[in-house]
Amino acid sequence: MRIGICDDVKDEQEETKNCLYNNCNLKEEDEVTLFFPEDIRKAVKQDIFDRDVLILDIDFVGRDYDGIKLGALINKYAPECYIIFLTNFLEYAPEVYDIEHCYFVLKKNKAVMLPRAINKVRKMYEADREKKVLQLTTDGTTAFIYLKDIIYVERLGRKTVVVTDKRKYNCYLSLSEVNRQLPDQFQRCYGSYVVNLEKVVAIGKEELELVDSIKLPMGKTYFEKFREAYMKYWAERM
Repeated sequence: MRIGICDDVKDEQEETKNCLYNNCNLKEEDEVTLFFPEDIRKAVKQDIFDRDVLILDIDFVGRDYDGIKLGALINKYAPECYIIFLTNFLEYAPEVYDIEHCYFVLKKNKAVMLPRAINKVRKMYEADREKKVLQLTTDGTTAFIYLKDIIYVERLGRKTVVVTDKRKYNCYLSLSEVNRQLPDQFQRCYGSYVVNLEKVVAIGKEELELVDSIKLPMGKTYFEKFREAYMKYWAERM
């Protein structure tokens, strides 16, 4: 898991990090990163926030917002992130229940309670992982690709290529086999292309525009179904 620790005090960040490594049975692949509140706020607003879990302090000195407001921002723009509130102040407990979160931990009890919080989050994360990632064998290794990162999937010769905002993944499954592993937010726009509806910028009868100025052909036989799926997808999220 990609774990973030957000606190306005550097020493508190380090103390929480040490608690994670000493008490929480982290796995080798787990990644822990330290943040100040403004770092999180900026990353969320720029749509580059990528933590699976955020351990979030509440009381920020000298700022016009606190961890509860920051948690609301994460709920809105990065709802897949699991939030663990970590604070010195019990009086915040009633307030955090307006925010989607997994655990509320007092700092004085973190050696005991933070491992419980991480264990609960890991179970939720692993249960959700199959729904949130595409698992492929590529170049002899198993890749877990976040669905939110996929822009489109293309059949290219004997390979199927999964294109994300970071890199491309090649595999030898057919396009149909890959498509069967994807949820309804992925739709065919052409015989050799499956597109993530989240990444669509404009729909034309002959051409589809995606993020990063990517343009793909729109097949006549796919146009109506694709447009209906796109409108339904966004209507359910309005």
